[in-house]
Amino acid sequence: MEDELRLPDPLDVAAMERVCPTTREAWMWCCEECDVHGTADTEDEANFMAAMHQQYQDESAFDAGEPSATCEVIVWRRTAHERTGHERTKD
Repeated sequence: MEDELRLPDPLDVAAMERVCPTTREAWMWCCEECDVHGTADTEDEANFMAAMHQQYQDESAFDAGEPSATCEVIVWRRTAHERTGHERTKD
């Protein structure tokens, strides 16, 4: 059901908490397994970078004669609250 409330995946929450504090804008991609993340100006760019990360990991594993990599890369847009830096203002 589309209107059903979905709790965030723990992986999504962990990735969002590990974003560099200076990153205030844009789309993000993150691979917890490889401990890497990046920013992008658009969702398409973030998805492209995520796919390239997965492709690189797969090719590296193939070249080493290992099974395909199992990266789980997530892509998200920082919330308006996160993009403002959510610093408290003095009254």
